[in-house]
Amino acid sequence: MNRTTNFIVCIVMLSALVYGCNSPTVSDGARLSDERPGAVLKAPGPTDVLLNGYQVHYDGRSYDSVNDQTTFSYTVSGTGVPPDLSRFHVEIPDCDPAMVVASTVPSRSFWHLDPGTGLSGIMWSQRLGSGDTRSYSLTLDGIVFDGTTRALVSVGNNSEGMTHSILKVGSGSEVGDIAGPTCIFDVSGTVFVDADEDTNRDSTESGIAGVTVVLKKSGLVVASVRTDADGDYLFADQPVGSYVVEINTLTSDPGDFNEQLFGAFVGDTATAVTIGPDSPNNDFDFLTNAEEIVLDLNSGELEATGLPAKFWRKELRRALHYGNGNPTYTPEEMLGFLVAINGLFLEDPFQFDVDPDPLVGFSKALAILKNNPKSDIDRLRKELLATEFNEVSGKLIVDAGGLQGVLISWGEALVAAELGLPVSGTQKTAISLSAAADVFSRLNESSGGGTPGG
Repeated sequence: MNRTTNFIVCIVMLSALVYGCNSPTVSDGARLSDERPGAVLKAPGPTDVLLNGYQVHYDGRSYDSVNDQTTFSYTVSGTGVPPDLSRFHVEIPDCDPAMVVASTVPSRSFWHLDPGTGLSGIMWSQRLGSGDTRSYSLTLDGIVFDGTTRALVSVGNNSEGMTHSILKVGSGSEVGDIAGPTCIFDVSGTVFVDADEDTNRDSTESGIAGVTVVLKKSGLVVASVRTDADGDYLFADQPVGSYVVEINTLTSDPGDFNEQLFGAFVGDTATAVTIGPDSPNNDFDFLTNAEEIVLDLNSGELEATGLPAKFWRKELRRALHYGNGNPTYTPEEMLGFLVAINGLFLEDPFQFDVDPDPLVGFSKALAILKNNPKSDIDRLRKELLATEFNEVSGKLIVDAGGLQGVLISWGEALVAAELGLPVSGTQKTAISLSAAADVFSRLNESSGGGTPGG
């Protein structure tokens, strides 16, 4: 067989008329890398199956980098129980892009669609005695991964070399799962803080970066990735099958966000997925455990380094008067902080006009940090803004990764929802605004305690 004839050789004209002589093709630009992103091990599917008294064993997959071809090998052995094997058939799935068959062993084979099972692929019709063994292989162009496909064994009255079209009625066929060529697909989703607790990610709700997400098949980890800056994750090029996407509290990655995630938020940690076709939108929504965060800050399990709202109020007043009163930060530094806050997460709720006159921005921020807010939303805005000043000036939670930033994104979503800012999908939040304000107030007190609302 050779590629110029597109592999398919029709031995009998009748077979060509009934089933055609076309095999799938693939473009050179669609070839895949032999390394799956984040792959830990492969799950090739069943390696043995007994069909019609014949043991079918999957010998494995090999890749020839010189010729850019992948070979799948099988051994079929009789168990000594008649009748003889009349045909052996391996399914080649209908993928996009499609697969190209370059050669087979034995070479006398052809493309076949079994009408009873819908199994479409390469069929060998040489007889095999009930006590004999034969090796088979098929070679495909490019890199092709292994997963679960199907094999078919027929026994009975099929003459040597004949096609299925003259297979006598009464011959028995049995189909079973076996490892072999498989299509590959993507699994994706996002991990986010669900501020309004409606399970959907709205436009105001930020993703959580740095969370390790694993993909499991039959209880084994087959891939592991971290969420990106937007909280999104992707398992690319995974074989067809049933999987579980999972987030674990403890991982082997000391730099991920998982431990902080489960210390401050609650949510589902696993979801079942079926790959084939692509499986998007496998999202994990987490709710903020405000009470637990405050307890951890009070006990010292979380160590805050922030300064209270009154400190930033004084710094703004000094900036308005061009540094009078021995400020900690110069007016230029305070201006830089406001610009950085403008760039945090949502466009609202905090945008300060600093160009051309920074005094306008200083005055607007000072108004939010007023002494005695009259409502829960005003208090939340005050404490949240103070936390944002702490964030951009480097006063973070000790040894807690990006936890403070994630909490700020949650706080901004709460304020946006409560104030009815023009963002899509946001609903009124179910969490107490007072409880949220307590979280930020406590973040704005360096370790050692403090009274919420300072």
